[in-house]
Amino acid sequence: MYKIARFISFVFGPPIVPVYGVVMALWLTALGVLPLTTRMSVVTIVALMVCVLPLLGIWSLWKFGVLSDPVLKQQKERTLPYIITLLGYTGCGYFLHMSKAPLWLVMFMVGAVLAVMICIVVNKWWKISAHMTAMGGLMALSMRMAVSHLAVVDMLWPVFSVALLCGMVGTSRLVMQRHTPWQVAAGFAVGFACVYISSGITFV
Repeated sequence: MYKIARFISFVFGPPIVPVYGVVMALWLTALGVLPLTTRMSVVTIVALMVCVLPLLGIWSLWKFGVLSDPVLKQQKERTLPYIITLLGYTGCGYFLHMSKAPLWLVMFMVGAVLAVMICIVVNKWWKISAHMTAMGGLMALSMRMAVSHLAVVDMLWPVFSVALLCGMVGTSRLVMQRHTPWQVAAGFAVGFACVYISSGITFV
């Protein structure tokens, strides 16, 4: 059970979850009319900015002894990796903006940036779940795509699937004893609120 939980935590870690969100946006909305090569290029660049480079940064900090564990078990060691993640998210938001992406998609990343900033502050006193913050943001994006009629497909199953994944990730964090139920719930609430509100600004 522990190995399964660890695998789920790895596959749906904070650095990779925004990539899934961008994939949803590019394949489930009107952006799907873009050439496949264009969409794949965007996904690749986003993955480099929010996943590959931040993970390399965190790995380097571990190798140089700044971090005692590359998976950030220690609450006090999370601030610098969070800042690295924040920079990746910010760069991705700027890239999407410069690529003339729809405002709601740019604001998805803005919401993610706000959520990480909140996590940085809260982490000084409490080990809020960054995994669930990321999943809360993904849930908010899927809900925004459904509620604001951005999707060109029936969003029932995508929303249900993301909700199921949120439950799996939250359970995995509890199984691994990395967080309490309240820390898991708080992480989800922060991610969901930041992304849902930010992505909805353009529809007000």
